[in-house]
Amino acid sequence: MPLKPIEHRLEERFRRYSAITTQSDPHNLGKCIPSTPGQQVLAELLAGELRAMGLQDVICDAHATVTAVKPGNVPGAPRIGFIYHLDTFDSGLCPHVKAQKIHYTGGDVCLNAEKKIWMRLQEHPELNKYVGQDILFSDGTSVLGADDKAAIASVMEMIASLDSREEKHGDIIVCFVPDEEDRLGRCEASRRQGTFQRRLCLHARLLRARGGRVRVLQRGERDDQIYRCLGAPDVGQGRDGEPAADGCRLCFTF
Repeated sequence: MPLKPIEHRLEERFRRYSAITTQSDPHNLGKCIPSTPGQQVLAELLAGELRAMGLQDVICDAHATVTAVKPGNVPGAPRIGFIYHLDTFDSGLCPHVKAQKIHYTGGDVCLNAEKKIWMRLQEHPELNKYVGQDILFSDGTSVLGADDKAAIASVMEMIASLDSREEKHGDIIVCFVPDEEDRLGRCEASRRQGTFQRRLCLHARLLRARGGRVRVLQRGERDDQIYRCLGAPDVGQGRDGEPAADGCRLCFTF
């Protein structure tokens, strides 16, 4: 059976991941990692899918941190690392995401006719870039969770398609971590629970904690920054430094 078009596969992955409630809980700041049980559910799901894809050294710990390695097929090729967060922002709306696909023809978008929720072009002029395209929206009662589940769906689909495309690559390291949205609480709790140093050591071992950060916020936009971990900075804190001599590239997405 031929593969579905990649946009369909990406949409299916995103809908499946976004259906798992993973809002971080600010009331659990500094108390536990992850701050909500759904993050552990998603972590274990992703770990299982990575194992099914044949990745090696797949680890999913009790704090919703997942790491895995896809060995390279080109000796000596640069390694690349992808780090994503499992949680979504708690905006005070419904935690359950109801994604919907709308073909955008321009103007304002009605997200929820029953509740009269609209996305106004005047408030979101970036919509003009997507006239004539299909767009995934929430129903207005929740966030969509594209931060960071669109990125998670993208890297999972990329890894799934590498072998069939016979792409040449170095080692690929994938990491999923919880509670990015609650940075301070995560930092405090991680020190208390002993996960902070372990996570730093793990990143240093897998990625040598050096490389470049690629931040993509919308179509056509890219922000590259040099990242180098010096000592033991706070979780989420990087310091500008020199480019990695070993060719490792570290990619965060937001």
